[in-house]
Amino acid sequence: MILPFGIGVLCTSLGDGFAGVVGQLIRSHNPKIYGNKTLFGALANFVFSSGTAVVFKYIFNMELKVWQCFMIGLFSVGLELITVFGIDNISITLGTAFLTYAFLTFPVINNFIIPIVLTPFIIVLVLEKKVLTYSGLALALILDLVISLTLANFGFVLLLSFLVLSVAIDKVKKHRKIVDTITKKSDCRDAVQVIANGLIPMIMAVLYSVTFNKIFVVGYVAALAEALADTVASGMGVYSKSTFDIFKMRKTDQGISGGMSLVGTLSSLIGAFAIAGIGLAFGAVDVKLMLVCVGAAFLGAVFDSFLGSVVQIKYK
Repeated sequence: MILPFGIGVLCTSLGDGFAGVVGQLIRSHNPKIYGNKTLFGALANFVFSSGTAVVFKYIFNMELKVWQCFMIGLFSVGLELITVFGIDNISITLGTAFLTYAFLTFPVINNFIIPIVLTPFIIVLVLEKKVLTYSGLALALILDLVISLTLANFGFVLLLSFLVLSVAIDKVKKHRKIVDTITKKSDCRDAVQVIANGLIPMIMAVLYSVTFNKIFVVGYVAALAEALADTVASGMGVYSKSTFDIFKMRKTDQGISGGMSLVGTLSSLIGAFAIAGIGLAFGAVDVKLMLVCVGAAFLGAVFDSFLGSVVQIKYK
C-alpha cells in the first residue's frame, strides 16, 4: 500500500490543491458544476491526479496501465465533487489509494471500473438537476450496486444510458407547458417511480448471476428498453398535433394517460432501439435478440398505454 498511498496523498495535495487554485484564478467563463466546484477546477484536479499516477507508474515501475491512471484521476474528481463537510482530503486520499491498490492486486476490478468511477458523477447529476428525490436516489444507488455487481460494466452503462436519456426527454417535455396542467407527475422522480422502472431489470440481473442463463440478459435489456420507450413516447408525444386513445376509439388531449400519437409511437421505437443497440454493442445480444428486445419493449409501451386508458386516474 506504500506506493498507492503515495498516489493518494499527491492526488489530494496536487489534484485537489490545484483544483482550488485554478478555480480561484479563472473566474470568467468557468461554470460551476456542483456547489462551489467549477469546471476548470475539476479539470485541474483530473490533470494533476492523472499525472501523479503516470509519474509513479514510470518512476517506480508500477504495473499500471495509462488508462488506469486516467481512471484514478477521474475518480479523484468524482470524490471531490460529492464529498461534503470539507473531508475530501480524506476521501480522495483513501479512495484513489485503494483504487490504485485494486488495479495492482485484483485485475477483476477492470470489469467494474465504469460504475466505480462514474457513480459519484451520477450522484452529482441527480442532485444538481433534481432528477430524483432523496428516497429515489437511495433506491437508485441500491439498484446501481446490485446491477453493477451482477452485470459489471455492461449493466451499469445500460442503466446509465436509460437515466441520461430519460433526463434529456424530461427537459424536452418541459417546453410543452400543457403537460404541467393535465398531469400530476413531477419532474423529480420518487422511490415508487424508481422501483417501477428498475425493479424488473434488477431481478433479471440477479437471476442471470444465479443461473448464467443468457435469456435473463435479454430480459434485462428488454426491460430497460421498454422503460425508455415509454418515457420517450410520453415525452415526445405531447408534440404531436393529434392524439388518439385506440382502446376507447376516440381522440384525446395531449398528455392524457392512454393517449397515443404517431410522433410518440415512432419515438418509443427509437428509444427502444437505442437501449437494445447498446446491448448489441456490448455483445450482450445479437441482431436477432436485439430485435426481440425492441419488439418486447414496443409491446410493453403499448400495454402501458392500455393501462393508462383503462385503469390509471386522469387529472385535470
